[in-house]
Amino acid sequence: MISCRAPNRGGAVPMDGATGAWLDRELASSSFVDERLSKRLRKLLEQMEGDMRESTPLACQGGANTKAAYRFFSNDRGSEEEILTGHFEATHGRFAATTGPILLLQDRTEFTYQRERGDQIGMTSRVNGGKDKAGRARLILDSERPISTL
Repeated sequence: MISCRAPNRGGAVPMDGATGAWLDRELASSSFVDERLSKRLRKLLEQMEGDMRESTPLACQGGANTKAAYRFFSNDRGSEEEILTGHFEATHGRFAATTGPILLLQDRTEFTYQRERGDQIGMTSRVNGGKDKAGRARLILDSERPISTL
């Protein structure tokens, strides 16, 4: 049994066989040219399972694990497509197995950033068709979450 910290719960969360089975299904269609990346993705997901909503440093619970996660994400031998293929296939399977309606909950969140130099923020849309007098830029995040009514 692997134990990881759940930062928002303040205690260890046991990862029993049910969690392992979930990860097996989620990663079944994932494949990397380098098998070590497949193992690292599984380990990373096990570490982050305590609360996927947390930032990478909080979910990984330590400097070494956080550094390893960032190295994994920036590794040129693994692509976003390879990382997400298993999840997309597993999601497709869950949708196909659902007999009732599926609701798609939507949310829009707007982040506003301010820097002396707007180019330090990165690629964003511009407020009012350009930077405002305060030099603010914004990022709009549209997210969706499917749920079954059954």
